[in-house]
Amino acid sequence: MKELHLEELNKAHQELQEAHAELQEATMHSMKYAALEERIRLAREIHDGLGHQLTSLIVQLQALEIMLPGEPKKASETITQLLQIARQAMGEVRVAVREWSSDEMGLGLVALKGLVSQIQGRSSIKFNFIQESEISEWPHETSIVLYRTVQESLTNILRHSNATSVTIHLKEVNNEIILNVSDNGSYVEEKPLKAGFGLKGMMERCRLHGGTCTFTSVKPHGLCIEITLPIDALGSTNLRT
Repeated sequence: MKELHLEELNKAHQELQEAHAELQEATMHSMKYAALEERIRLAREIHDGLGHQLTSLIVQLQALEIMLPGEPKKASETITQLLQIARQAMGEVRVAVREWSSDEMGLGLVALKGLVSQIQGRSSIKFNFIQESEISEWPHETSIVLYRTVQESLTNILRHSNATSVTIHLKEVNNEIILNVSDNGSYVEEKPLKAGFGLKGMMERCRLHGGTCTFTSVKPHGLCIEITLPIDALGSTNLRT
């Protein structure tokens, strides 16, 4: 009976390991898809914004050519406007290049932003993503933990919070990732927070990775979820700004 019981336990453990591996692989696919969507969104914004600015630049340069001989003062004012447009266009290019080049695998920052964009697209809630420091190139396991905890946080907000705005703050301090997801929903401090399966799963996932997941109230109402995770020094290189 003991041998049979041990065999059943080993079989259940193997099945659990296989299920975990499948879940990790599915998460990786989800992250890559989110990163791809974020890159497409950036490309669309560049095409629309930069294309409009360059068109305006060309039109005004053509006008400037005609203006120079007879209206030098007005031409000088136009040059100032053209320089401003050119600087705005260059700023957009720099942002896009930084986003695309900093996360080659699409498993870190770009995937998180893509996840937020996806949820924003199917919700009336206003999302604001704030990056407060340079961000490292995270190891895959760290990226997966962050992605899944943020995904669960935002899903929980959509289902239960009645929030109209959500702010995601991300920074790295002393070789540690600190990510806050705060909303202006209906939760108040006086009401006890019932940690269901999703919230408990977030806390356990962070704990197993050497981090923490805590919940605090937001004044006058709302909930803040703070996720802290250590950065693997061997797997991270400061790249993103």
